[in-house]
Amino acid sequence: MTEDMHQPDDDPWDKAYWFARMLIASDEYGAPGKNTEVMIQLAESLRALLRAHRHSGEGEIAQDALAVVESLVLPEKPNTKIRAQRMAFCNAVAEEVETAQDVEVLALACDKLMIPINEALRIIPSDDALYAEAVAKTLLDRRGEGALAQAIELWDDLGRRGCIRVERARIVEAFRTLRYYLADHVDDDDADIVLTAFAQEFERRVAQKRKGRAGRSLESVTAFV
Repeated sequence: MTEDMHQPDDDPWDKAYWFARMLIASDEYGAPGKNTEVMIQLAESLRALLRAHRHSGEGEIAQDALAVVESLVLPEKPNTKIRAQRMAFCNAVAEEVETAQDVEVLALACDKLMIPINEALRIIPSDDALYAEAVAKTLLDRRGEGALAQAIELWDDLGRRGCIRVERARIVEAFRTLRYYLADHVDDDDADIVLTAFAQEFERRVAQKRKGRAGRSLESVTAFV
């Protein structure tokens, strides 16, 4: 993670963004957030813990929550790089989780931020050939090599626009679902904090996929030509 962590007096719901960053940090923490199944298990387990401990002290809740996190994200094999990364993740979470509300925010980051973003990235195309190849082929078949420059230009335009349309559809759908959920669980100010955290993290991860797609686009159009 490159940004400085938030200050202690920030709104507790602001931790949703930082938990999301921690969950997806590959080099530092081994990106446990990319595993949707683990995110489902972690969110459900943390909420079950909160229900069971609703009359317990904050410290006891936090300690039990950290034990749950470790049990679900630490690989079984000792002395491996991924286990060291995941242990670093658990240690980072331990610094942030102090109250029952922190546990609630962590659960939300798992299933309301990570899972929708993971699903959106799965659907968003990795190669713009899906949208461009048929049109470019038709143009070349009809007009021959003289239309090559136009076909390449169309490839870029159709591919980029097609993929971005999918991105937009996914973020609108996920944003709407999250907004409806938050309306029943938090006040408007906290909802705004979580919604902007979702939008910021969604765009960051989609931008990474967009860069990869741009590189593959050149390969795809070259192979097509």
